[in-house]
Amino acid sequence: MITPFEDLLRELGQSLGIDLHIDSHGACCLQLKDKLRVQIEPDKKDECIILAAMLGELGPGRFREEVFKEALRVNAYNLTNGQTGAILGFCARLNQFTCYSTLPFYELTAEKLTNALTYLVEQSLAWFDAVQNGQTVPPGFIPRPTMPTPFGIRP
Repeated sequence: MITPFEDLLRELGQSLGIDLHIDSHGACCLQLKDKLRVQIEPDKKDECIILAAMLGELGPGRFREEVFKEALRVNAYNLTNGQTGAILGFCARLNQFTCYSTLPFYELTAEKLTNALTYLVEQSLAWFDAVQNGQTVPPGFIPRPTMPTPFGIRP
């Protein structure tokens, strides 16, 4: 019997013109441009689809701190403006800078998944390239949150 996730992957594969299959861990991994690996998987309750990309290892130090600071700024800006398609984070277990998105399964179509995947890949590649080139943020990617700061404090 085909699961809803498998059916959605089949439709996504048709949309992208490639065959997509679930691996032994219940996920589907895409290797992009020999740089980036994007994983598509259902959450444990089959309520959401998770898209995740590992953007590279970040060793301890000033560079990692600056990347995290910029990532928090970008996340705040995106969330303030209703953009939740590429959230930047860190996987301590793997020491990897990450980009992910969580999509509710109940309203997901292959078209919406294709759009979300495209957006996540674009953002992930920009951050991957920046980090690999020693930049703390991709060029032209310096949003500043428009939200007021607590008590009018300026950073």
